[in-house]
Amino acid sequence: MVTLSILIAGMTARRRKGESMAWIYHQSTGELWHNGVLKGKGYSGVLTNKNNPDRQQVKGMGPLPRGTYHIAGHNNSISPMTVILVQTSGESYGRSLFRIHGEKRPPAIPGFASEGCIIMGPGGAFAGDYVSRQNA
Repeated sequence: MVTLSILIAGMTARRRKGESMAWIYHQSTGELWHNGVLKGKGYSGVLTNKNNPDRQQVKGMGPLPRGTYHIAGHNNSISPMTVILVQTSGESYGRSLFRIHGEKRPPAIPGFASEGCIIMGPGGAFAGDYVSRQNA
């Protein structure tokens, strides 16, 4: 199994020799980067908390807190591709169970699927790249 890390921007990205480059998600823009290539744009948080780093401590509404997260696997519990994140560094503010997934299924209103999870578009590049690495 390939271990990837998600670094939430606001912290300095470092890579040790032999480590794969981190995926970097920018809290304030929703951009997800890998090896210097923009892989997609999404969001984290809801309403005025969406992509707002100053609101990362707001449980159930703020964006994913800054820190480092490892990918612990994937399933289809929330959307066809749900990636499970486990925080390994940074302040959690008592929050947990973060994921990367798509929008809620209709009739839900788009833009309201996040309680802190990273929401990427349907069939987003992140999911495709992640699955490709798992099957390599």
